[in-house]
Amino acid sequence: MEFKELVKDLLFTFGVSGYEDGIRNKILEYLKKFGNPVVDKVGNVYLTIGSGKEHIALMAHMDEIGAVISYIEPSGFLKIKRLGGVDARMLYGQVMEILTQDGKIYNGVIGLKPPHISREDEMNKFVPVDDLYLDVGANSLEEIKSMGINILDPVRWVKQFNELKDRYIVSRGLD
Repeated sequence: MEFKELVKDLLFTFGVSGYEDGIRNKILEYLKKFGNPVVDKVGNVYLTIGSGKEHIALMAHMDEIGAVISYIEPSGFLKIKRLGGVDARMLYGQVMEILTQDGKIYNGVIGLKPPHISREDEMNKFVPVDDLYLDVGANSLEEIKSMGINILDPVRWVKQFNELKDRYIVSRGLD
């Protein structure tokens, strides 16, 4: 597999902090061609290649910042809690993905009260994460439940994969 395709495949595999099973399994799948990877008690993946006195360690984290569903409003709007270093200022208007327990992914958008119905003092106010809503287009709690969305389902930004001048890859989660 070409390096670019490997990076893209890993980037698009869900791996929000605390919900790393999908990305861990993908990494294990790739590493098996080089040896026998091991997963420790806390979920770290190790692989030794070769033998000898000298060793080189390559380390990286496999999780990504995101959120979890923390509350479902009777109206069908969702509340979220951040996981990791999420800057709340980056959330307004963002398209997000929710991974359900049965593996379905739903898109939603984090909305704000629109300017044309906001008071002036609201326009200059920072809105904390606890006051934001994730809208998946559902109109009721029952509709959310029929989609299989539940409290504690992980949420992440919808990712894009961009190349700059055929030299650089730009995407969320590339750290």
